Amino acid sequence: DKIFDKFDYPNSALTLGWGLSDEELFRKWVVVLDGEREPFFSSALTMTNHHPFEVPENYRLQRGDSLRDRYRESIHYTDAMLGQFLSRISKKSWFENSIIFVSADTSSYQSAELHSKNFEDFVKLRSQVPLLILSGKSVIRNKMFRGLVVSQPASQVDLAPTILDLSRKKFSVPWVGRSLLNPDNLLSGVPLLAFTNRPGAYWAVIEEKFRYYRENEQRDHFFGNLADQNGQHLKQIGRSWLTTIRWVLQENLVWPEK
Repeated sequence: DKIFDKFDYPNSALTLGWGLSDEELFRKWVVVLDGEREPFFSSALTMTNHHPFEVPENYRLQRGDSLRDRYRESIHYTDAMLGQFLSRISKKSWFENSIIFVSADTSSYQSAELHSKNFEDFVKLRSQVPLLILSGKSVIRNKMFRGLVVSQPASQVDLAPTILDLSRKKFSVPWVGRSLLNPDNLLSGVPLLAFTNRPGAYWAVIEEKFRYYRENEQRDHFFGNLADQNGQHLKQIGRSWLTTIRWVLQENLVWPEK
């Protein structure tokens, strides 16, 4: 395994905000991917669409200088750099057999522009994380199809099982998540769950029919049919999840020493 950081870039590389610009990152990533032996797995974390939202002058939208204006400019810039990256790698020999996942580690902390009808709306507007899965083979062959839209609640813990499912290999792992493409494969009748947590503000466990939200560790919010009964079950799951994560961090089991 190899981790590339700022020390693998020349001093002249453009930095914006917290680190290297997305343009520099994607350009380097193409070189890295070209040097990989197939099959390979590689990931990269963009930085420009993180606060303080600095972008090159030619990507300014000139609609204002508020935090929200700068946020929109950063999304505009990152979207353009991602498009250039996909255009470059689409010409590579390994692209046809590639699957590209585009997602985020957290949602935006920006204030929602829509009015919240209730606490569930309040959380949903602040907890949504994008996920786009692209097949290199479909892009190359320019297949015109609607694709698949997953409407069930899900979260980042479901990404790794989904990646393995797309590889069409049988697997057995002690993970919490489940494949978004075949959620009932191993746990028939058990719905997908989405977990979200914003320390000091709220945490939630969300199913398609039942949802539970904990506000500031002081107030419960239940939604769905037979909400209280099923909500208590989701509340127990959420408590167990938070306790487990705290223990994993306390025992240094996220990145354990070898």
